[in-house]
Amino acid sequence: MSMPSLVDGDNLLYRLLTDLIKQGGSNGQWLVDHIVADCSVWFDPAVYTECPILLPWAVRDPKCRGNRLKGLPDEWGAPNDKGYFRDDNSLVKGLVKALRIRGPQNGYMTGRRLGRGWVAAHIWRDNDGDSLASRDPLLYTFVPNLVWLPRQLAKLSDIEDGPVQTALKSISFALYRGSRVSGSRHQIAERSWAYLPMPPLSSAIVESRLSFFDDAATTIRLRTKRTIEVVSALEAISRGEELNTKILSSRYSSGLSSIDAAARQKLIWELKRHI
Repeated sequence: MSMPSLVDGDNLLYRLLTDLIKQGGSNGQWLVDHIVADCSVWFDPAVYTECPILLPWAVRDPKCRGNRLKGLPDEWGAPNDKGYFRDDNSLVKGLVKALRIRGPQNGYMTGRRLGRGWVAAHIWRDNDGDSLASRDPLLYTFVPNLVWLPRQLAKLSDIEDGPVQTALKSISFALYRGSRVSGSRHQIAERSWAYLPMPPLSSAIVESRLSFFDDAATTIRLRTKRTIEVVSALEAISRGEELNTKILSSRYSSGLSSIDAAARQKLIWELKRHI
């Protein structure tokens, strides 16, 4: 007699949520809106107005970690041919580790920090139906495209145009689309929004029920400081100087000099618009 297969508790929760949503009938959307609002954590819209793209020098590259079995080396942090930092979502996960959560009074998450079981999710997975949004530096850390979700809810958000993804898009649009972004940052934000199809909007989302990462001022200061450091490094290399300090990672610092000069100048121009 063969041994019975094992039941994964995470998978059980995923199946339960899926079944509840499917069987909810007219109450299904209410259930989705309720779960999404109570279980998601967002960046404060104030962060979006000052830093619409948090890491404008980074792009997601799932192949950067290599493959030991195939003899492919780990290249996380090395620049791609355009000078962007190749990340596997590690940088995004680290953005909020030290941040407390601000939410409804007596809310379960309010005043705490994220622990295990959370996923930094990209809300719009497709770049206007053309490619994965996270592969584009304009969308990878675009604030309206980021939300932190419990693991199983994040899996449901990956279902293209599914109810969870649609609810998240509606919340994001309501939170950020009308926020005023000034100067060159406005052009940056509009360019990123142009790639994201407008979702159906829901009137059921109540902002007072949402949770946000606290201390927007610190996030803005640190993100701007890091972008300035990258620009300074790129400009130093363009002048023929050697870098005396590590910028982002050892691989990134050592790899910048091999980037084509024209690509380097284009990235400098792009990043200066964020500062």
